[in-house]
Amino acid sequence: MLSPFTEDDLKKIKPASLEIPFEGRVVYWDENEVKYDQQVVIDSGKYDRPRKFSLRRNSIAFVQVKPKFRLPYYIAIRFNLKITHVYRGLLLGTGPLVDPGYEGDLFIPLHNLTDNEYVFEAGEGLLWMEFTKLQWDDDARSETMTECVPRMPEGYNPFPKRKRWLPLDAFFRKAHDLRSIRSSIPQEIRSAERAAVGAARTVQRFTAALTLGGLIAVFALGMTVLRSHLTTLNLANEVRHEIGGEQVEMRAKLETLSAQLEELRRDLVPPEERQ
Repeated sequence: MLSPFTEDDLKKIKPASLEIPFEGRVVYWDENEVKYDQQVVIDSGKYDRPRKFSLRRNSIAFVQVKPKFRLPYYIAIRFNLKITHVYRGLLLGTGPLVDPGYEGDLFIPLHNLTDNEYVFEAGEGLLWMEFTKLQWDDDARSETMTECVPRMPEGYNPFPKRKRWLPLDAFFRKAHDLRSIRSSIPQEIRSAERAAVGAARTVQRFTAALTLGGLIAVFALGMTVLRSHLTTLNLANEVRHEIGGEQVEMRAKLETLSAQLEELRRDLVPPEERQ
């Protein structure tokens, strides 16, 4: 059912499941809808193939598990993330089911909804996989479970041969016509950042307008005060000039009256007393 399957894999068997490692192809799109497709393997002898893969924050990546599957008609499988990855905040889905008779590779969509970046190394345990044996009422029976192989019942619909060994792009083409499949969170973050920048610019313009308005108001007030002060000075000068003119005129009148009084005084003096 699994190839390769070695003695080391026997150590990864639990009572109801088997640990499945990550290794192989990784496909994801960045925020600019650029597709990345790389091979992550344990040891290929080629330096151009990495051994690690970084699952970026707020992203989705489709990763391949190591074994190839050849399921018989009486075995179905379900799988979910290892509990370590669950507590990292990663999501896989709700336990996808692989029907009996499936043959090919499995690609797992990994959702990283956290603000952390996680690194996966080729050969690292990624899933716990459950193998479920189907059973019908008229199954052949034997004393050992290994010899108990169910007979295919009448009317059984086998897994379609045309869906075996399909490449990953075939699933992308059917699901989304080979368009990019990305998390919407980065786009929402960028929208929020753009909105924040726009709001900050609006505040800056508003503040600048208020500052300019304040300067204009202060300038207008200063001009008003200066104009009032100049008006007051002009009025004072006018009053001063008017008062000065009146003083000159009064002085001239006093001098005239003094001269007239002096003449009257002389007229009143008797002739004999006049010198």
